[in-house]
Amino acid sequence: MKPKSAEAARNTQKGTPPQDGIGPFCHLAGLFGQRLYFYNRTKRYTDKLKIDSSRCIGCGQCAAVCP
Repeated sequence: MKPKSAEAARNTQKGTPPQDGIGPFCHLAGLFGQRLYFYNRTKRYTDKLKIDSSRCIGCGQCAAVCP
């Protein structure tokens, strides 16, 4: 039996790419899965600048590279 990736490459070269995972259920499952995963990962993100005053030496390099 040939690996699935080799078969997919062969079919793509023939002009019939694989259709796995492009149905509406797969699309919704991926969308909600990503939303739930990244929501918890980005919950603490903020646009406020955080400076650790115990490590700051006042050189201004952070301000020079900050967009």
